[in-house]
Amino acid sequence: MSRHILISHVKDGVEIGKENNLGQAILDTIRQHHGTSIISYFYEKAKKLQGADAVKDNDYRYPGPKPQTKEAALVLLADVVEASSRTLDNPTPSRIQRHVQDLIYKVFTEGQLDDCELTLKDLHAIAKSFIKILNGIHHHRIEYSESPKPEKENGKNGSSHRKQTEKTQRTSEQDSKKGTIQFKRLGLS
Repeated sequence: MSRHILISHVKDGVEIGKENNLGQAILDTIRQHHGTSIISYFYEKAKKLQGADAVKDNDYRYPGPKPQTKEAALVLLADVVEASSRTLDNPTPSRIQRHVQDLIYKVFTEGQLDDCELTLKDLHAIAKSFIKILNGIHHHRIEYSESPKPEKENGKNGSSHRKQTEKTQRTSEQDSKKGTIQFKRLGLS
């Protein structure tokens, strides 16, 4: 059932595109964005459940055709890389780079790019771009510590500390108002 759902999303996408009067180039890209690649997860699962001899790989392939244009090939590569990058454990820059390169190599060696005019130079540039984007998405953020606590109170009854606290609160309120105004300008608030 999962195999049928995945395969049918291409046909469904083309139908939705036609209903919305998308151009032929976009419809072709939707049709080609998986090429004739195999749905490996469900193919391997079926082989384990039914035995390798009982499962035909053509039953687990997208109907194609393979990408005919550079743009359709780029969409195929982006789809493969984006979907599989979600499964990366501890996505360090070197793991991301290796992952992207391995995926593009796999698509290339499967022959999915045979009918388009992407060059090896193009593939290198695409990989470089994907790596940069994924590193930006998966970069490790630093943990912010809590605001520092005053070491010593100066003056009578901590008046110096109180003045600093009031000043900080006023600045925070002003910054908050500025931020709200900026969000309103962007239509986000």
